[in-house]
Amino acid sequence: MCQQINTEKVILANGEQIYYRECGKGPVLVLLHGNMTSSFHLEEFMKSVSSELRVIAPDMRGFGQSSYNHPVSNLNDLSEDIADLLSQLNIESYAIAGWSTGGGVAIDHCINHHEKVNQLVLISSIGMNGYPIKSNGGQGDYLKSKQAILDEPMFAPVFSAFKNKDKHFVQGLWNMVVYNHKKPTPQNYDLLIDDVLTQVNLADIYYSLSVFNLMDEFNGVANGTGQIHQFKTPTLILHGEDDLVIAVDTARHTHKMITEQEVFTTIKIYPNSGHSLFIDQLDDISHQVLTFIK
Repeated sequence: MCQQINTEKVILANGEQIYYRECGKGPVLVLLHGNMTSSFHLEEFMKSVSSELRVIAPDMRGFGQSSYNHPVSNLNDLSEDIADLLSQLNIESYAIAGWSTGGGVAIDHCINHHEKVNQLVLISSIGMNGYPIKSNGGQGDYLKSKQAILDEPMFAPVFSAFKNKDKHFVQGLWNMVVYNHKKPTPQNYDLLIDDVLTQVNLADIYYSLSVFNLMDEFNGVANGTGQIHQFKTPTLILHGEDDLVIAVDTARHTHKMITEQEVFTTIKIYPNSGHSLFIDQLDDISHQVLTFIK
C-alpha cells in the first residue's frame, strides 16, 4: 500500500490544466470521481488497491484543482480530456472505473476508446440513459435546458450554497443523501466538504448528465444515440441497495443492457449501503476491483 499519493498536472491540447493523483505500481486503473467531488474523495480507495495497481485519478475539468476555461455541455468533453491526459502520460492500455457521474464519463470513454480499455468498473454509477431530471422533486416535467435547471426552485438552495461556500448546508445534504449509512471521521469530513465546494460547473454537469443517452429510446430530454450497441468492455457493477442518489434499479438495468450486447458483466449489490461505497464498503469494493482487474 502506498503511503504517499503524488499530485501532478498536465496541460491539455485545449489549454485546460488537469491535476491528477497517482499512486501504486502495476496495471493502470484510471479512476474517475463523481459530481460534487474530486479525486481527493478517492484517496483511501487508491491506497487500498495500490499494492497491485497503478492508480491515476484526475480532477476532471471544473472540479478540484483542475481548470475550467471551456464549459462542458456533455460527458464526452470530460472523456476526451481523460484521453488527452493518458496520451500525454504514454498510457495505452488500462482499466477504467467511475463513481456516479464518473461512471457515465467512463462508459463514454469505453465507447470511444474501446481498443485501449481492458475493463470497466461502475461504482454507484449513472446508467446508459443518463440522468434526466424532472422538476418539482421528480413530479413535474423534464428540465430540458441548462437554463431550466438554473431556474428550477428545487436546485436554488444547492446553487446558493455553492456560491456562498455554505459548508453547513452541503454537509447536511451529504448526511441525507450520500452518507446515509456510514460517515467519514469528523476531521476527514470537514476536508471532504471543503473539496465539494471547489466545483465550479455544477449546472453544466447536471445538464450533461441529462443529455447523456446511449440507448435507442428518448430519455425525456435527449434522443438516444444507439451507441449501446457499440459497447464491448467487460464490466463490473457495484451499487448500494439504499443509494438515494442513483437508484439500485439503474445498476440492474445497466447489467441487463450490457448482457444483451453479449459482453461479460457481473454485478454486486450491497445491502445497508448508500451512494458512497468508498465509505460503506471500502474493503470489499477494493477486493472486488482487484479480483476483477487482475
